[in-house]
Amino acid sequence: MEFALFPKNLAYNIKSLSGSPKTTVKLTPDRTGKIPHGESIKVRLPQNTIVDLRTFTLFYKGTAVSTSGGNVRFPRLSSSIIKTLAIYVNGTLIECIDNYNTLYNKLYDLDGGGIDQTAKRFLENSDPSIGFSVATNSNDTSAGTPVIKTRAATPSDTKQKFMVNNWLGFLSTCNCPCPDTNDLNNVEIELTFADEKILFSGAHTTQGAEINVAGARYELEDVHFTISKIVFNDPLYYNLKASKLLSSGLTIGYQT
Repeated sequence: MEFALFPKNLAYNIKSLSGSPKTTVKLTPDRTGKIPHGESIKVRLPQNTIVDLRTFTLFYKGTAVSTSGGNVRFPRLSSSIIKTLAIYVNGTLIECIDNYNTLYNKLYDLDGGGIDQTAKRFLENSDPSIGFSVATNSNDTSAGTPVIKTRAATPSDTKQKFMVNNWLGFLSTCNCPCPDTNDLNNVEIELTFADEKILFSGAHTTQGAEINVAGARYELEDVHFTISKIVFNDPLYYNLKASKLLSSGLTIGYQT
């Protein structure tokens, strides 16, 4: 029986690559300020660098309002605001997931884990029926006060912080989670936000009365993304990749 041997210089090559710096950068979408529901934004990944798709994260603050009939809140899961996710590479559409929020909710119910995972994903709004308020004094170390959002007297969500760092499709299933945008060139991610119907209302002020909310809407602000990029100090990786591109080329696969 014969056993394959690793090349003698493999350990040295791996060691030379392991010390590569990884930095997180902030990405600003093509729209800033307050973004109403139903609108779209597009963000471009950093160019000419290696990006780690596993670290791609969306941050936003959401405010919901209504003109009458009761206060309104954001729904379960921060991804519920996303109606459609589309990805373009050099202007070519490579992925478009419509009804993204419905699909994400269904998959979350199947694979998202139980109630023990809620504390780890608090900015994902896994339980929209409860929130916490804290003192404005940053030196106050006391615990937050629970806020029951299903009550009629609880105000609408105002500048509530959310985060999306779990994705479907290309961003999570790419067989090359750290692609080099020097090869892909222009990579843009477009998000279309859902309409106001995703919002929910608390109880009516009168017991047993029918809830009839009018003029519900929401808007997002401080919308931005972060992603980690990698730079190899040793040229080994770039030389190997260049050799592969010149021979058989590189194939990137993903599920959508």
